[in-house]
Amino acid sequence: MAGVFLPAASAADCWTPVPENSKIAFNVTQAAPLCRVTFAKYTGSVCIDRADAGKDHMRVEVDTASVDTNYQSWIGPARQ
Repeated sequence: MAGVFLPAASAADCWTPVPENSKIAFNVTQAAPLCRVTFAKYTGSVCIDRADAGKDHMRVEVDTASVDTNYQSWIGPARQ
């Protein structure tokens, strides 16, 4: 998950993504042009325990119904 994180209100060493500056995305290609897949709805947090790195953790929840495969742009006009 790339983007900007802000400190969570409940813990000084936890951060949550700023949706306007972040995204969850990946690229797929197999015998076709590159397809960039994104998810519009998600939540998450990154927590760092400066005293014990073994307690660091990251949580991500993705609403899979918010997927955008940008399908029309990568199949091309000949396949529509």
